[in-house]
Amino acid sequence: QVTRLALDRLEVRGRPLQLLHATSAAECLDILSREKDIAVLLLDVVMESDGAGLQAVRRIRSELGLDEIRIILRTGQPGYAPEELVIHDYDINDYKTKGELTHSALTTLMVSSIRSYQQIRSINQHRLGLQKIIKAGTSLLEQHSLQDFSEGVITQICSLLGLHAEGILCAQSHHEEDERSEDIYILGAAGSYAPFIRQRLSNLQDRHISDLIKTCISHEQHIYTDTETVLYLASPDNAAAVYLQTTQAIAEDDRKLLQVFLTNISIGYENVKLFQKLRNAAYTDSLTRLANRNEFTRLLQQRQNSEESPQVAVLIDIDHFSDINDGLGQEIGNELLIAVANRLRMAFGKDAAIARVDADVFGVIGDEITLSPQSVLAVFESPFNTRDQVLTINATIGIGRLRDLGDQGLIMLKRVYIALNSAKKRTTRHFDFYVPQMEEAKEQRLQMIRQLRVDFALQRLCIWYQPQYDLQTRRIVCLEALLRWPQEDGSYIPPGVFIPIAEYSGLIVSIGAWVLEQACRQATRWPDGQSVAVNVSAVQLHSGLLVQQVQHALDASGLAPGRLELELTESALID
Repeated sequence: QVTRLALDRLEVRGRPLQLLHATSAAECLDILSREKDIAVLLLDVVMESDGAGLQAVRRIRSELGLDEIRIILRTGQPGYAPEELVIHDYDINDYKTKGELTHSALTTLMVSSIRSYQQIRSINQHRLGLQKIIKAGTSLLEQHSLQDFSEGVITQICSLLGLHAEGILCAQSHHEEDERSEDIYILGAAGSYAPFIRQRLSNLQDRHISDLIKTCISHEQHIYTDTETVLYLASPDNAAAVYLQTTQAIAEDDRKLLQVFLTNISIGYENVKLFQKLRNAAYTDSLTRLANRNEFTRLLQQRQNSEESPQVAVLIDIDHFSDINDGLGQEIGNELLIAVANRLRMAFGKDAAIARVDADVFGVIGDEITLSPQSVLAVFESPFNTRDQVLTINATIGIGRLRDLGDQGLIMLKRVYIALNSAKKRTTRHFDFYVPQMEEAKEQRLQMIRQLRVDFALQRLCIWYQPQYDLQTRRIVCLEALLRWPQEDGSYIPPGVFIPIAEYSGLIVSIGAWVLEQACRQATRWPDGQSVAVNVSAVQLHSGLLVQQVQHALDASGLAPGRLELELTESALID
């Protein structure tokens, strides 16, 4: 209904649209098998099943043989059909999310698609060269980078016209650091212009060619001369121009062919730019414009086998960054992150790969001598300026030599994080190097936590009672409940080993409640009315459940409250 409303009263070349609707892929195929003059198909990815739209595309092209119809695939759930896979594997002409299809975008898309359809129909009837155009359009849609796409455009146009591939494709593009910039960049080139790919047009140092391209883009029209052709490639965001050297003027019929070709590749140009944006979103941090965690992980694996001097990976954690966010606001926090990113670029950008790996964690990969702990920490010696604030911050770093980290990116990153966490526990210095023993100790601790959970659930823990004597009466006045963890071989894991682990994992709260209940029940069985003493950890005090647990243990056992002593460790009292 929204689509119908958006296209209401739209006329193309003086003719109104006629819309046919299908609510399933099967119904769609039935309509297309009967109606032979369908120009454009707006097709949902998800219909009666998740991939119904994609299967319909395959059948429309292969079984029904409808090669001329323009298929625009749309989806409200991009995750069901990744864009690159769809463009590569299915013969569609465009792919849009429903959020992109505003009234203006949908109208523009329909007009351009219908024009494309009419031109292809005309060429099918009057021009044998159509096969080249279709082949060219298909190969261009397979290119997933602007550079490859641009080179493909030049090659295909030259092939279409029977020319030697000699030319450049430029685009008017905003520079990342200055959105007001209108520099024209060379996206692709062939022949003698190839060395200028990814450079500014001004670097070409040919005023004549530069002026022709600028005129083509500013006037939004093609330019034909006896020895040169500049073709305008329309785009909503970044207009482009294709400059070609020709040995003679292009004939009128060939100009019409070019117009059809350019109409088709305009859609491909938009798709390639979409792929570029998707890749940037996947591998670039939007705030700092550094590489993100995904890219950093990929670079770790890529550089692991580097034959250069010994390489290291460094993780830099800004100390107490959350306090800055909470105290000064997230905007100041973001500005600080950008300032840190810029200073890291200045310090190491020429020699190292830099990334923002986490909220306040930066990663750097480079030469071990360049990225010494002293040189990295020196970045934070002077204050950072953010709007109205001058912030002095400290950082903690973890360092791993790539040769010691393995050969899989995620594992390598995990091991540098182990070094970073180890450095955070240090009081004498703000860095630490990864050594395998760190991981072994961590794995051993995790294994012990898992086993403690299992044994506690299976009630394998036990309580011993240590008597306290009154030296005057020589009688037992209290018994202290001591938790023990027996093993299958008859040995016991010392409390000094497993109690800190229970506290670290949070298990101590549940175990402590169980000890309270068991001790209170046991004390009610002692004939002389001795008291029972139970140790309480700092974690139990902080949990907020201690009063409730003590009350429950007393109520359940019936023990007089005066017979229960709670003993606090020195660390709990200090805390």
